[in-house]
Amino acid sequence: MALVIRGYIQTDSEDIIRIYNESFKNIRSAWANPMTLEWFMDRFGGALKGKTGTAFIAEYDGEQVGYVLVTTQRRPQTELVAYISGICVLPSFQRQGIGTKLMEIAMDWARSKGVVLIENDDEIIENLGAINFFQKLGFEIFHKGAYMSKDLTLPDIFSRPKTYEIREHRLEDLDDLLMIRKEAFKEFVLGTL
Repeated sequence: MALVIRGYIQTDSEDIIRIYNESFKNIRSAWANPMTLEWFMDRFGGALKGKTGTAFIAEYDGEQVGYVLVTTQRRPQTELVAYISGICVLPSFQRQGIGTKLMEIAMDWARSKGVVLIENDDEIIENLGAINFFQKLGFEIFHKGAYMSKDLTLPDIFSRPKTYEIREHRLEDLDDLLMIRKEAFKEFVLGTL
């Protein structure tokens, strides 16, 4: 029993819809909810057929358990941009690294197409798990809690082990601690600390 991630074939559309509907049945989404095959093909069919987008499917023991949809668009300011138009893993398979593997393959595909910037174009304002997931992969929020992007020309920092030291604070750390606290909580404080 092994995880396999493979490219999209047309018959995967129904599995994508099944995975989405099962995963988002209790979560608000910017997409149709529940999703229909007609809605999916209207939104992504052209990109998937015209090669301006693709999808990758995660299979575990022959069962489709997750997907990532990637589309591209040429922008004058940044050249070719890729969009993560959807990523989803069945709830019973989440937190096992499948979403991360799907994203790594999606980013590799985007780099191979000459993409310089990859963005999440879903509104995920109320899905804190999704926001944390994208941030761990190096995406930065550029619209309060909703849209994120990552510069693919920069090295990946999420895969590098982080080196740091944790120690007990000392008296001379107090000014630094105050500065860190102010920066960390600046959005939540009405006055000054």
